[in-house]
This record gives sequence, C-alpha cells and structure tokens, in this order.
Amino acid sequence: TLFGTAAQSGPPAIPAAGALSGSTLTMEGNSTEALARGNRAVNTLDAVAGAGYADTQAGSAAAGVDLAPSGTPTATADATYAALNVQRNTGTVSAGSTDATYRIALNADPNATAGSANVTNGTVSLRGNSVMAQALGNSAVNRVSLVGLNTGSPTAAIGSSQTNTAGITSTVSGATLAMASTGLSATSGVGSVNPVSGSSFALTGNSVSASATGNSVSNAIARVSR
Repeated sequence: TLFGTAAQSGPPAIPAAGALSGSTLTMEGNSTEALARGNRAVNTLDAVAGAGYADTQAGSAAAGVDLAPSGTPTATADATYAALNVQRNTGTVSAGSTDATYRIALNADPNATAGSANVTNGTVSLRGNSVMAQALGNSAVNRVSLVGLNTGSPTAAIGSSQTNTAGITSTVSGATLAMASTGLSATSGVGSVNPVSGSSFALTGNSVSASATGNSVSNAIARVSR
C-alpha cells in the first residue's frame, strides 16, 4: 500500500495555505504484481561448427532426442541440432492481490483563510500505475541458433510438450487507484473555502488486470552470422 500526501499547516493564529499551492504532485510508474508459476524453462542451443558440418543429406536427421516422462506421451525432436522441452504440472497454481492501493490524499487545513482554495494553481496526477495478478501453469522459451557454413546441410528442430492436470487461477480484489478528496470541503472553521482554484487533475494510464494461463511457449530457430 502506497500513499502520497501533500499538506501545509501553521499555528491557529496564522492562516495556513491549502493542501496544495503552486506545486506539482505526481504518483507515477508504481506497480504491484502477484505472480505464481508451476514450471518455467528457458532452453537455448547455439550451434557453431568448424569449417563445415558433417556430410549429411539436406533435411535428414543426423541426431535425435527421445524423452518419455512418466504419465505423458512420448515427446521427440530429431535433427542435427535439437532442443526438447517437456513440462507437466500437477499442482494448483493461484495468484492473488488484495487491497492494493495507490492514492493521493489532499488533506485541507481547517484553519484556511476564508475565500481561499484548498488546491491553488497546482497540478495533481496519478498515472502509469498498475495492479496485476498472473498465474502460469507451464511456460517456456526455446531457441536454436545455427551458423551457416560453406559445406554440409544441418537440420534444426524444437519440440515442446506441456500438460496441466490442476486449476490455474488469478484474482485481483479491492484495488484502489484514486485521488482522495477527504477534507476538501466547501467550508472551514473560518469561513467559506473553495475546494479547487486554477488547478488540474489527471487520473490516466493506470491499470488493474488478472490473467491465468495454462500453457505458454515461444519457439524460435534462427540462422546467425559467424
């Protein structure tokens, strides 16, 4: 929970300024994130050969990988250079955020001079803040990179198998992104007070989100320069 407060006050005998006078108050770029993951993998294979690759026919499988985890179908990836990812999640994955708060509180002075304003020639903004809950059962990034050479025709392959047998959930509750006007009343102990004068307020670009994903994978095979 984060709070931003701007206030000025003085002895009762000296009239005090309002909550904000001729100033800028900004709460920006803050984030609250609840993250839960079952399995996460990053697999990278960078193949850099010598003068050339072994003498193979184009498209043929010169190497192979065969993996059969208990309780899942056989997963294979066959090539000169191969990357294989197998993930199995059997447990419940749950992410939750409760009562996350980003709030600017402008607390007026009860002894402000009659006819004055609690916010005068000021700029107040609450922007670019986020509250998020994210649950992932299985997630993977697989990448194979090959260097092109003068001889040989290598092959590359990526295989990925992901399974979930339990619930994946995420929730956000009670999130607050606001400017609190408590104390910005039209009257004070010494007479009428205007809440705002010559000022601007912005509440923009904030977000609240919840996402639940069973399986997520990104695969890439690339030719790179030596």
